[in-house]
Amino acid sequence: MLASLLVVWAAAAGLAAVVLVRSPEAFAKGLRFAFGHLRTILPIVPLAVLAAAFIAEMMPQDLASGWLGEGAGIKGILIASLIGGFIPGGPFVSFPIALAFIKAGAGLAQTVALLTAWSAIAVHRVFIWEVPVTGAGFAALRFASSLVLPPIAGVTAALLVALLGG
Repeated sequence: MLASLLVVWAAAAGLAAVVLVRSPEAFAKGLRFAFGHLRTILPIVPLAVLAAAFIAEMMPQDLASGWLGEGAGIKGILIASLIGGFIPGGPFVSFPIALAFIKAGAGLAQTVALLTAWSAIAVHRVFIWEVPVTGAGFAALRFASSLVLPPIAGVTAALLVALLGG
């Protein structure tokens, strides 16, 4: 985690330096934009992590490990795909929930399927954004086309875990 954090910080610093050299006005505008979003996001992160910790403590471990554990196989991948499609909100909600599932005994492949479903299917986004913006026909086509992605990602993750011994 430290390495990825350092890479992100280095990339941000490098991009900031390039923008600053090219246009100090654009640099100032970028800072205003970033800190505006930071004010919105910053209060959410600790609460989301706290909520995920409570979800993990409330989640029955035998249920999570039985239905979503490594031993659940393809059935667990399909269940995780279904659950993930109904997780509302952004990454500040979904990733702490995924961590709560892992802590409660969910398998890696099942968690990959869960997060892929949250990302690719997101039932709430279909009705809130896609249908009004793109129309029901296109939204239905995109949704139906995406249904296969979470199970494929979960099975691929299971194969990689088995192959790499992780």
